[in-house]
Amino acid sequence: FPVTIGGAFNPYDAVNITDNFWPLANLLVEWVGIVDVNNPGTYFLRYGARDPRGNIANEVLVSIVVVDRVAPSIALNGLNNVNTEVFETFNDPGVTVTDNYWPTNTILVEVKGNVNTSIIGSYVRWYVAKDPSGNRDSVSRIINVVKTTKPVIRLLGNDPYNLPRFCPFEDPGVILEDVFYNDAQLRPLLVVDYSKVINHIPGLYFVTYNITDPMGNKAKVIIVTGK
Repeated sequence: FPVTIGGAFNPYDAVNITDNFWPLANLLVEWVGIVDVNNPGTYFLRYGARDPRGNIANEVLVSIVVVDRVAPSIALNGLNNVNTEVFETFNDPGVTVTDNYWPTNTILVEVKGNVNTSIIGSYVRWYVAKDPSGNRDSVSRIINVVKTTKPVIRLLGNDPYNLPRFCPFEDPGVILEDVFYNDAQLRPLLVVDYSKVINHIPGLYFVTYNITDPMGNKAKVIIVTGK
């Protein structure tokens, strides 16, 4: 007869007692044995019954199985959606587990799901808690590998840049540096504006270089003074 650990147990529920004449309320029912509902295991109760006429039923031995059907509780430490910088080590904040019966150090927590911090993207990590009774529960966390550092633009050539009158502006170019994206990935995103340079009118003009990487990080705008 199964009993949930920590629950109520009525010994009358484990047997079915009937008589051809007397109602149950008139029967003397006795049992021998102890059931500890706070500890899982198998217990035995020996039942006997007698009616008011002295007739005695055959004794019955009933096994009472106290079982743990409650899954451990598992909760995330920290947020369920976290960011970690690309190429940096992800420090997992882990989980906290408790159980209705078993000590915390007996709860097995299995972590499933790898996080590749060298590849930008979102990863799902599962934490599965299992108690010695075989009950289990799980939670998950989303880990986003992101890049928040800005690309860097470095000028080639002189600043200020001297442009002879009536000569076309020949851009000496820039070097693009980034912790993740290479030059070939960034170069098409580079925006150069030298539209305000008027080569037939002496004066002071500015050429701007700007870039936003695929993650939306904007580099510091570089301005070249031309005269």
